[in-house]
Amino acid sequence: MREWWVQVGLLAVPLLAAYLHIPPPQLSPALHSWKSSGKFFTYKGLRIFYQDSVGVVGSPEIVVLLHGFPTSSYDWYKIWEGLTLRFHRVIALDFLGFGFSDKPRPHHYSIFEQASI
Repeated sequence: MREWWVQVGLLAVPLLAAYLHIPPPQLSPALHSWKSSGKFFTYKGLRIFYQDSVGVVGSPEIVVLLHGFPTSSYDWYKIWEGLTLRFHRVIALDFLGFGFSDKPRPHHYSIFEQASI
């Protein structure tokens, strides 16, 4: 029985090492455009990505869009232009640990911290 676990371990270690050295895939053109049109602000020394667009002049309404779990502000990409035609200002951010925001490790993530951002 021990020999089986040793063989699995001997196989898993090089596979894991190879996996860790594979570079991340390139961004799609749409995702690259989303990132390049966004900005970052700093929260407790960590970079938080966000999009902020001024839309309809004269409208007093501002909409803040929150993404779900485990997604990002890119969820709003396809309807972003339509929202800017309706609202004065449209804002979306990537929560800490998601999208283009920093992903600190180790870190104790909490809903309270996300709400504070």
